Amino acid sequence: MTYLIDMGSESVITKDYTVPPSAYAQNALARMASRYGWYIAIPILILAAYGMLADWRWLVVAAAMIFIAIPVLLMFAWIHLLAQPGVSESVFPSRLLFYPSKNQVLIEYLPFLSPEEIKGELDDEHLSSKTEPRVPSTRIIDIGDITGIELYGKYYVMHYKCTDGNAQHMVPLSAFISSDDCINFARIATTH
Repeated sequence: MTYLIDMGSESVITKDYTVPPSAYAQNALARMASRYGWYIAIPILILAAYGMLADWRWLVVAAAMIFIAIPVLLMFAWIHLLAQPGVSESVFPSRLLFYPSKNQVLIEYLPFLSPEEIKGELDDEHLSSKTEPRVPSTRIIDIGDITGIELYGKYYVMHYKCTDGNAQHMVPLSAFISSDDCINFARIATTH
């Protein structure tokens, strides 16, 4: 889908992109594991060592923690993560608009294309608005609300403040139109 927008000479626009929620989960769980992983690993190691030296039943307790308690905690962490601002909207196609002169970043969410629209077999009179999912409204972020931009794998992760608290938005590096836009986005957004 092509959109014609007058962006000005200093603005950056990305191609349409979709970020899977699993990318957000991988980022969040990697952060939590690196920060709090020892709090989980130390009790399990102590229980396993005590179970090998003193009483085998403590090995069963350590195994129960590994195979029952930790997966349950990960399940609740996954559900909590999917409810955060920005993550639930990430399933929609979106694009990033960056206006350094206005000191704003816009995340524009786009509607899904149906298989018929992709093939070009459906005309306008057969389109039904009743089956359209709710497309999130455009999120406007002032550059002063951006708390940081980091490179995580093949994504830029933009952390920002919003009315719902702190949020993050991931932008694939491949979504930027040129490599200069990719570099300029990180440089300009973090220096304001």
